[in-house]
Amino acid sequence: GQGLFFIIQGDIILLQKDTRTYIKDLSIGNIFGEIGFFSGQPRTITARSRGFSELMYLSQYDFLKTIHNKHTHTLNLYNKIRMLLFKNPSDYTPLYIKCFRCQARGHIATQC
Repeated sequence: GQGLFFIIQGDIILLQKDTRTYIKDLSIGNIFGEIGFFSGQPRTITARSRGFSELMYLSQYDFLKTIHNKHTHTLNLYNKIRMLLFKNPSDYTPLYIKCFRCQARGHIATQC
């Protein structure tokens, strides 16, 4: 589960993996999977489509393979975000994550 999903078409609902508690709806232009992509942490959220949806998936492996030699600025930024998350694994501020419960930035609902 270390990839990013890009919503091209349709609507996606995010649910807490264990309890199936509703988190939020996503639609065209939204992404999900960023915590696992940057931190390597296992997913705690699951996604369901509300009908037909088209998604694009970018694996962490393909991303790193593509930017490795040609895009050093992007690689440095990626590594900086990973290091910040490694130093403080409960602070998602570098990812602009917003808690669905309190709407504050930097943490997820399980930490609220």
